[in-house]
Amino acid sequence: MGFYSEENEGGRMKKVLLLMVAVMLIVGLMAGPALADAVTPSTNEDNINEGWAHFNVLEVGPGYAEIQFVSTRSFASCFEYRTDGDTSQASGDNYNGDITDGLYPFTCVANDTETMTLYADEYIEIRMVFGAETDERFDWTRVDVLPAMTDGKVTGGGNWDHPTIEGLTNYVQVNAQMKDGDVKGNIHWRQAREDDQNAINLVADVYYLYILGDTAYVAGQTADGQYVSAKIVDGGASNVPDEVTIHANVTGSDFGGTSGDPKTVEKGNFKIH
Repeated sequence: MGFYSEENEGGRMKKVLLLMVAVMLIVGLMAGPALADAVTPSTNEDNINEGWAHFNVLEVGPGYAEIQFVSTRSFASCFEYRTDGDTSQASGDNYNGDITDGLYPFTCVANDTETMTLYADEYIEIRMVFGAETDERFDWTRVDVLPAMTDGKVTGGGNWDHPTIEGLTNYVQVNAQMKDGDVKGNIHWRQAREDDQNAINLVADVYYLYILGDTAYVAGQTADGQYVSAKIVDGGASNVPDEVTIHANVTGSDFGGTSGDPKTVEKGNFKIH
């Protein structure tokens, strides 16, 4: 039978406190944040340091950010993205069964890079939760953009021949304007041979317009859900050619494809107001 003393009582209290701490640690390991860490154990910054799949922010401007998605190995790494925390952009089940908030627009790269311009009012979020190695996956990572403009206008059109396919011509016509933050207009992209083979004919209602100096960024969506965007550089004088970089995705994923480098518009003229 024991006897009371301040020394023994203190020892018992220490054992009780140690036991409580141990229980708290075990419960903590079973809690939600630990599960999230297990699903997304890395960060974009860690992946950059490790030489793993990651994204780089190449440019941030009013209402947009230019993002470079990077894969450093031969298997696919897939990046989802959303804007301004808008959960309505999700559709269907995520390819990762541990992710329960749906599947967002995404792009996959394998041992390559892809550059996309994403548009938002305040911020863009990017995550990588499927594809790649499981230890490379990371949760939503925020990229803030600058406040967008409220007024501007771009009109005109032009065409250029395909650099490697004879007889294949591209034509772009834009009529887009923003007034007090409200955007209206359309962007029309047609690509076809003279015999109408391999035709692409997209007419999209504009939902985004931003003008920075002699450059306009325009984005729209067609009635059947396809996305078209263009970066237009106004050459200014009539004897100076314009440039167009056209992006489109006929599968319905926002800004998920590109036609490549800027094209010099040989005929026609764009005007940025």
